[in-house]
Amino acid sequence: MTAAAVTCGNSPSATLPVEIPDLWQALRELIEQIPPGNVAACGELARELGDVTAALWIAQTLMNQNWWPEAPRHRIVLRDGSPGKWSSGAVVEWSRSLAAEGVETCGNRVDLGRFGGIEFRGPRPLARLREFQQELASRAVLTACQRPPASVAGVDVSYGTRQTAGQLTGVASYVVVDVASRRPIWETTVRGAVRFPYIPGYLAFRELPLLLAVIEAARFAGQMADVIFVDGNGWLHPRSAGIATHLGVTGGFATVGIGKSLLCGRVGRGAMTVGERRPVVHDGAIVGMAIESRPGVKPFYVSPGHQIDLAGATELAARLCASHRLPEPIWFAHAAATRAAADYCR
Repeated sequence: MTAAAVTCGNSPSATLPVEIPDLWQALRELIEQIPPGNVAACGELARELGDVTAALWIAQTLMNQNWWPEAPRHRIVLRDGSPGKWSSGAVVEWSRSLAAEGVETCGNRVDLGRFGGIEFRGPRPLARLREFQQELASRAVLTACQRPPASVAGVDVSYGTRQTAGQLTGVASYVVVDVASRRPIWETTVRGAVRFPYIPGYLAFRELPLLLAVIEAARFAGQMADVIFVDGNGWLHPRSAGIATHLGVTGGFATVGIGKSLLCGRVGRGAMTVGERRPVVHDGAIVGMAIESRPGVKPFYVSPGHQIDLAGATELAARLCASHRLPEPIWFAHAAATRAAADYCR
């Protein structure tokens, strides 16, 4: 197998056709609007960002005491008015901090009806990204491949512990696999800063800039595969716009999403047998296929991204399964990204 050197993801092509918001700054601006004498629930802040699914990320951010150390964390509570784990010190200290600002607590809870109800002002960035996803999904083309693919590339992103200027660094990998032999024939990696958090349903805005950069490196080297497998989902997404769909529509090539967990929809009950396939149904439509590749492991979920249909994506994914739970292109891509991220952090 031929390997190319690691490069940095600063190619002009590695951009999205939408501005990626600074969610950390947007969250800070919301918290700054909570005055002394008031509190707000974590879920309320998530809704003001544009999607309640961001609540877990907000909680994780608040628990990181290195993020805005002076933040008035005591003014942010759980939906029942109780203190979150991010509030420094014991509950009694939390109560004292609120009492000093005129907020009463009873049974270690705040009456949100009395001390909440803040009228926030903000751009709701996640709502804007959802609108973009809905528009992008309308441009996806799900159609059968004109000819059987001879090569499939897997792409993945891995993260190390090393940070540059306070930002997390990610490493994107691209590994070309020969379909007939299911063996890797070429690979490359690209690293760069990650400027968006992980929030379910918004993975593309976190990883797509790096994936576009590594694919640009492959294109420059003349190593574009017929189809690209993406570690993530395609049509199997609440808005039919998973990262595989983003990548395919933005780059103009055939993509397939390979998910390790079920993002949305449902699959028929009962244990699956090796080689079995079951449709994933979401809002009354079949959006993906669960495939059991090996005994004793969970199924993976395949869905078309762009320029391929579900039947073709399913057959290709099943054909490329060998000795691992996931199809070989994804397994090799994950291994390459993990290895490169570890080397960078040494």
